[in-house]
Amino acid sequence: LLASSLAAGSPVRVSGLLLHDPALGMNGGIGAAAGGGRGGGVPTLSYVSDEYDRAGVRCGTTLHTVGGFHGNFVDAALWAPRWVMRPLSAVIPAAGPSDPLELHAAIAATGAAFLASGRPSSALGSSRLLELRGGLSS
Repeated sequence: LLASSLAAGSPVRVSGLLLHDPALGMNGGIGAAAGGGRGGGVPTLSYVSDEYDRAGVRCGTTLHTVGGFHGNFVDAALWAPRWVMRPLSAVIPAAGPSDPLELHAAIAATGAAFLASGRPSSALGSSRLLELRGGLSS
């Protein structure tokens, strides 16, 4: 993020940002990297969990992962049994009610489409588990 926010005055070329549940309160240069909502930043595609979606987190083109919790962005939900992950979610956001394999596949496919094209719009409309929340008109 820092490299991206300084890219205009640097030889570093950042062609896009792919963010999972970006902690915007901590900032870390996300606003500057994504153009601060004013345009002029690098193309940005963000995925937000149910929790971050309820909090209104938006950065660039933002897709809500329907039934995804913060813990769905790591691999634990893929290998740990659901009977462990779902009850654990009462204490920490370990895994949401969506199928972890299906959600990871949707995130991987849309993220790869974005990275290949450089256009966040390439990630739209390909999964019922991803809902547009900001950045582009659907």
